[in-house]
Amino acid sequence: MRQSLIAFGLSKEHLVSITPDLWAEGETAGAFEVLGRRASERGLDLRVASAFRDYVRQVRIINGKWVGDRPVIDGEGRLLDRARYDDDEWLNSILRFSALPGTSRHHWGTDLDIWDASAAGEDYR
Repeated sequence: MRQSLIAFGLSKEHLVSITPDLWAEGETAGAFEVLGRRASERGLDLRVASAFRDYVRQVRIINGKWVGDRPVIDGEGRLLDRARYDDDEWLNSILRFSALPGTSRHHWGTDLDIWDASAAGEDYR
């Protein structure tokens, strides 16, 4: 039962804090720390944008994209217009960058979305 709770993002007991509000599985946190140090030696400033996401959070992301409360973009970063797509096409567009709830490795705490703060302007969101 415990493994099922972890697999679906219904438990945080296996996670460690990597920042005050971001959590990851222990080996993942350690690997990111090493990666961050090595990147820093080369002038990069790696930051974590997203780490562990529970099942409920992933549901909110997918539902928000489905109904248009969150942006859906293509591979070039262009905003897509829901009215131009049937349901299957829209779902495939969403799934390009977001996993269905229950299938995200973020649920396990093993995936991190990272970015290089040294390559972004002060106003980057």
